[in-house]
Amino acid sequence: MVAASHFSKIFANEFPGAGTIYLNQTFTFLAPVYVDDILTYKLEVVSQKEDKPIFNVNTEAFGEDGKLKISGIAIIRARIQAYQE
Repeated sequence: MVAASHFSKIFANEFPGAGTIYLNQTFTFLAPVYVDDILTYKLEVVSQKEDKPIFNVNTEAFGEDGKLKISGIAIIRARIQAYQE
């Protein structure tokens, strides 16, 4: 779960940033992740709730070998100012 917790950090600090509310997250763990593994995280917005700053985001984490380790879907609400920018 530590590896998966980085998605929350990304939403809060980078994409879309401060004020983001994490509404839901599903995960599928496809391969083991070890303490010294280096992961690359990929997020892709796949839909938005009509007239609201609520987004479905595909979330993936890949190992150094390019193997998909974690896959899921997050639902987030962006801060209104970040959404309008």
